[in-house]
Amino acid sequence: MVALDALMTFLHDFMGEAGDKDPYMPNGLQVRGREEAKVIATGVSASLRLFQEAVAHDADASSSTTA
Repeated sequence: MVALDALMTFLHDFMGEAGDKDPYMPNGLQVRGREEAKVIATGVSASLRLFQEAVAHDADASSSTTA
Protein backbone atom coordinates (compact mmCIF):
# COMPACT_ATOMS: atom_id res chain seq x y z
CA MET A 1 0.00 0.00 0.00
CA VAL A 2 0.97 3.60 -0.50
CA ALA A 3 -0.17 6.69 1.36
CA LEU A 4 -2.60 8.54 -0.90
CA ASP A 5 -0.87 11.90 -0.35
CA ALA A 6 2.50 10.39 -1.36
CA LEU A 7 0.94 8.87 -4.47
CA MET A 8 -0.66 12.17 -5.46
CA THR A 9 2.65 14.00 -4.99
CA PHE A 10 4.38 11.45 -7.24
CA LEU A 11 1.68 11.69 -9.92
CA HIS A 12 1.73 15.50 -9.79
CA ASP A 13 5.50 15.51 -10.28
CA PHE A 14 5.30 12.88 -13.04
CA MET A 15 2.30 14.21 -14.99
CA GLY A 16 2.34 17.91 -14.20
CA GLU A 17 0.01 20.39 -12.60
CA ALA A 18 -3.73 19.91 -13.02
CA GLY A 19 -4.88 22.01 -15.95
CA ASP A 20 -1.46 22.18 -17.66
CA LYS A 21 -2.78 20.37 -20.76
CA ASP A 22 -6.36 21.65 -20.85
CA PRO A 23 -7.88 23.94 -18.20
CA TYR A 24 -11.32 22.43 -18.82
CA MET A 25 -10.20 18.84 -18.21
CA PRO A 26 -8.03 18.82 -15.09
CA ASN A 27 -5.68 15.95 -14.34
CA GLY A 28 -5.56 14.43 -10.93
CA LEU A 29 -7.49 12.80 -8.17
CA GLN A 30 -11.20 12.69 -8.86
CA VAL A 31 -12.42 10.72 -5.85
CA ARG A 32 -10.47 10.51 -2.63
CA GLY A 33 -11.02 7.15 -1.00
CA ARG A 34 -9.00 5.60 1.79
CA GLU A 35 -5.86 7.27 3.15
CA GLU A 36 -3.76 4.35 1.90
CA ALA A 37 -4.29 3.04 -1.60
CA LYS A 38 -3.77 -0.50 -2.83
CA VAL A 39 -6.03 -0.38 -5.91
CA ILE A 40 -6.22 2.78 -8.03
CA ALA A 41 -8.60 3.23 -10.95
CA THR A 42 -7.34 5.47 -13.75
CA GLY A 43 -8.97 6.70 -16.91
CA VAL A 44 -8.76 9.29 -19.65
CA SER A 45 -11.65 11.31 -18.26
CA ALA A 46 -13.87 11.30 -15.21
CA SER A 47 -17.11 9.60 -16.20
CA LEU A 48 -19.87 7.46 -14.76
CA ARG A 49 -18.31 4.39 -16.37
CA LEU A 50 -14.91 5.11 -14.77
CA PHE A 51 -16.54 5.38 -11.36
CA GLN A 52 -18.62 2.23 -11.91
CA GLU A 53 -15.50 0.29 -12.91
CA ALA A 54 -13.63 1.68 -9.89
CA VAL A 55 -16.37 0.42 -7.58
CA ALA A 56 -16.52 -2.94 -9.37
CA HIS A 57 -12.78 -3.39 -8.82
CA ASP A 58 -12.87 -2.15 -5.20
CA ALA A 59 -10.60 0.80 -5.98
CA ASP A 60 -9.32 2.91 -3.10
CA ALA A 61 -9.07 6.04 -5.31
CA SER A 62 -9.90 7.20 -8.82
CA SER A 63 -7.82 9.51 -11.01
CA SER A 64 -8.10 10.79 -14.55
CA THR A 65 -5.74 12.45 -16.99
CA THR A 66 -5.87 14.27 -20.28
CA ALA A 67 -2.22 13.49 -20.96
